[in-house]
Amino acid sequence: MHDSEPAQNQRRGSKRLRWACVLPGALLAGWLLEHPRAIFDAQIGLDRQGSGYSAFIVPVLQSLPSGIAFAVAGTVIAPGFRPATAIVLAALCIPISTGIHIFAQPDPGLTNYMHSTGESLGALLGVAGVLIGTALSDPRNDKPSTND
Repeated sequence: MHDSEPAQNQRRGSKRLRWACVLPGALLAGWLLEHPRAIFDAQIGLDRQGSGYSAFIVPVLQSLPSGIAFAVAGTVIAPGFRPATAIVLAALCIPISTGIHIFAQPDPGLTNYMHSTGESLGALLGVAGVLIGTALSDPRNDKPSTND
């Protein structure tokens, strides 16, 4: 049975809308995880000042979730081509993060560079998660195991 032309047009419109929402959705997800992390980090003591730990490790760890959310949320919104979408979003996350944390700041310091690095690494981890999830859910991988 074939779908009616209005149903096909509605599906096409839905796909276009989802594609249009990929980047805004990714930006929103990354932004939503950017602000609560400071409160959480202060609660668990990750804001130790004056140590190499606080200068290098903490900013990277703080920014990882934002990068992961950026890549994964945008990929989930996309109607198809999820591995390619995750890679493109990670490629976009790096200059966006660099622009926000380094070029948009009047006097960027080490913390800004570490936040940019953390978000970029997070986006790459998000891509890895999407690729692993896609590989594990691919129907071609549902073949019976020969090792039994």
